Amino acid sequence: MEETLLIKVVLFLIISKGVPAKMTFSESRLSRIAQILVRYSLAVQPGQLVAVMAGVEAIPLVREVYREILRAGAYPELQLKMDEADEIYLKEASDEQLSFVSPLKQLINERFDRLLYIGVNGTRLSSGSA
Repeated sequence: MEETLLIKVVLFLIISKGVPAKMTFSESRLSRIAQILVRYSLAVQPGQLVAVMAGVEAIPLVREVYREILRAGAYPELQLKMDEADEIYLKEASDEQLSFVSPLKQLINERFDRLLYIGVNGTRLSSGSA
């Protein structure tokens, strides 16, 4: 039986202190970044299952990545979460909760062909003219 190769690409935009808290990218620039991620970095093919996990701060880029995955003929699945969720979880979860393995995350790791994490650190992306 042929094993499925799971490719994980992690994209983090790290912004230094001197940069404004909100970054604006043109639609065409976000579209180009999405094309590079989907067509080149992940090499998404028709019929593949592609999971995209991102913070809500990255929605403008996620929107373009979602479009590009569909254009490639693949099946996208989105998981969005608020930026503070991990911090709250680590502070509030019991030992039992911390050791729990999410069936959804396990399913994604076992069944999906491609996995893209988009993290935005310390800023909010927005689309517009820049």
